[in-house]
Amino acid sequence: KRAPESLTDALAVIEKGLQVCDPLSADLWAERGFCLYDLDRKDEGLRCVALAREMNPDEPYLELEIRELLSGTGDE
Repeated sequence: KRAPESLTDALAVIEKGLQVCDPLSADLWAERGFCLYDLDRKDEGLRCVALAREMNPDEPYLELEIRELLSGTGDE
């Protein structure tokens, strides 16, 4: 898990990418979700990943589910 400062910096870069480069990039929305999730903004992060899945249904973006399963916090 990255330090909060680096997550905040990463989130700023991702958000700039969404504004300037490609606001419809599913990969950027997923990465934004992963950063938010790691910053304990879990609900917002999950919404971003869900949006990424809608935008690109061929890519499951399972990173959060895998982390929850490995840590024992996922639904069983």
